Amino acid sequence: MQQATFRLAGGGAYAAATADTDVRMELWCNDHCDLLRLRGAGADSVLAAVDERVGIRERATEGDSTLAVTGAVSP
Repeated sequence: MQQATFRLAGGGAYAAATADTDVRMELWCNDHCDLLRLRGAGADSVLAAVDERVGIRERATEGDSTLAVTGAVSP
């Protein structure tokens, strides 16, 4: 398994949603959806923005961590 850490920049769904927030997002991708793990204040607003762009199928929150499965692969 490979792992990389990088900063999302540009106008994609996740970069736009997390701009000007303190939310940290971890992202796992496959060919039909993305799995997101968000931490930090403002995660609800970030997920609302992601939901507008690609949709959110499922979501679970425990403490300061939220897991979400998107409705589609990010554009």
